[in-house]
Amino acid sequence: MAGLPISLIVALWPIIHGLVVESSLLSRSSGSSLSVMSRRSRGKGNASLDSNWEHFVGCPKQPASRDRTWLRLVVANNHGSTALESVLMSSPKLATLCSAEVWQCEGRKLLERTFQKNPDLVPMDQVLETFSETWDLNRSVFLDKQTQSFPQLEGEDDVVRNTLPRRMKAHGIEKLRPAYIIMYKPLCLWTLSHLVTKEVFKDPRAVAKFELKRLQQQVQVYEKFASQGRAPLVLNYAHLIWHPDFAKQRLERYLPCLGSLDMDFVPEEVPGTGMKITMGTQSYGNTFEPVSCCGWEAARLDQGFAGKCMRSTQKGTNYSSQALVNGVNVSASLKIPLIDLLDEAEQESLEAAYRILDHLSMV
Repeated sequence: MAGLPISLIVALWPIIHGLVVESSLLSRSSGSSLSVMSRRSRGKGNASLDSNWEHFVGCPKQPASRDRTWLRLVVANNHGSTALESVLMSSPKLATLCSAEVWQCEGRKLLERTFQKNPDLVPMDQVLETFSETWDLNRSVFLDKQTQSFPQLEGEDDVVRNTLPRRMKAHGIEKLRPAYIIMYKPLCLWTLSHLVTKEVFKDPRAVAKFELKRLQQQVQVYEKFASQGRAPLVLNYAHLIWHPDFAKQRLERYLPCLGSLDMDFVPEEVPGTGMKITMGTQSYGNTFEPVSCCGWEAARLDQGFAGKCMRSTQKGTNYSSQALVNGVNVSASLKIPLIDLLDEAEQESLEAAYRILDHLSMV
């Protein structure tokens, strides 16, 4: 597309279980830039996911008794983080922050309550000290769900390697391994969130631009850690709710220490969290038909197709989400896909980010 202020080369090769990812993206949009630098990570000999390929797993199948995993969710608010959390909570080896009785069991809310300031300004050693007062330290994986903004991701290496929290040391913990799950939500699935629907009615273009920003940030997060040889797991929310067996396989492969996960698990209500889940993730997905609810062309996993949002140019119609959200027919108020509200350069940037994340959600 001549004249666009953007140049893009994307090359992604399969990575895990003898697969390797190399990705390269150069893009410019609205004065910002993204770069996904090429990196090839190799195991020794015939490496397996559970042994020499540990860069690509959040925790080993049988972690040492003095080792723990700090699992951080890189998911935007109102983008399915609670659904993902409920699946992870089906493992008895996962520790959460729910007993602190903070909103949605989120670490950010606990930090706000504890320090009375912007959580992003809290030093990493104090973050871990605070969380360690709540996590069940006997469990293998410590969950950190922070969705209001993406987790503070700087400075953690020094903390987990050199200055573990006092309470963890007293508990005999010697190693804390950071792990990350990036989950993105395709733009056309906005009707599945009542809060996002209200924002769409106020300013649909602002919602589309917010989604673009979040996707670019998620690509940057992946770039950061893949370049260090510890690539995060990337999940597509559409796969979580409509292809639960596939999502389960990938989650268990990345977090084998958690054992078998229940994709339809309904956690008990915890007072003070506002987290009242009445339906499991798989059952929730079964209540929606992808095309009629959201204009989503379902994935064909056996063909390597991740699925995609349908565009107005397809089938000769202005295709939009058509669903009842709390009794409101949202299709009556918005007749075009949100992506068409972005300018040409923004659309190209959005599609570039999807190209990378879609690929990573399939390996």
